[in-house]
Amino acid sequence: MVFYRPGYPLYEACAGHSHLEVRRFDLLPEKDWEVDLDAVEALADENTVALVIISPGSPCGNVFPYQYLQKIAETARKLGIMFLVGLSQDPNGILQKSGIVNSIKGYLNIPSDPATFVQHSGSATNQGTVPQILGKTNEAFFSKIVGMLREAAEICYNKIKEIPCGTCSVKPQGSMSVMVKLNISLLEDTNDDMDFSFKLATEESVVVLPGKSLGMKNWLRISIGIEPSILEDGLGRMKSFCQRHAKKR
Repeated sequence: MVFYRPGYPLYEACAGHSHLEVRRFDLLPEKDWEVDLDAVEALADENTVALVIISPGSPCGNVFPYQYLQKIAETARKLGIMFLVGLSQDPNGILQKSGIVNSIKGYLNIPSDPATFVQHSGSATNQGTVPQILGKTNEAFFSKIVGMLREAAEICYNKIKEIPCGTCSVKPQGSMSVMVKLNISLLEDTNDDMDFSFKLATEESVVVLPGKSLGMKNWLRISIGIEPSILEDGLGRMKSFCQRHAKKR
């Protein structure tokens, strides 16, 4: 099974639980987190059956435009494998007949995501929580949340520009987090992203996820799924932290 970097280690652990070999390729931050298609071609072999793309992506927040999805599809065609952007693209029922759909449903019992009975319904009279929430919640609520996330994305993207040791090359488009690259060489007493995150939490009570846990050393994952005022305060504290630890010129 092939995973992209940055990505969550939980899914690699689940693959290991199923005795699957894990292979990794990179997403390219300098190209709006596009897939490294050359790496995908190098990793594919006779055991490769499909290329599955998740868009919007997490933790990068990238959304692939239709034209780029066509480019990925051409790579899959060249490799002679299926290209999937979701199980809804199965008009002939091939995935259903081959048992892939049932395997994915069984996979839902492994990760620490919401329990199956919360995610979907077992019958018409026993509906899961999520379908009811999505179906019965007023549209105004979703519009408010989307507006808040859009504002938070703008705040984070602009505030990171004020922090010399941090770079946010891509504004999040479809997730509640953003990836920020750290320039450790600008800090005098910080070894890496793990050290940075620990000291930031200790000194400023601001918690970020070290990129090392996602396969990206000296990067940070910052959550933007909070009230914009709280996000702005946290980024202000991060700026103060970086100013205190900056190398003296």
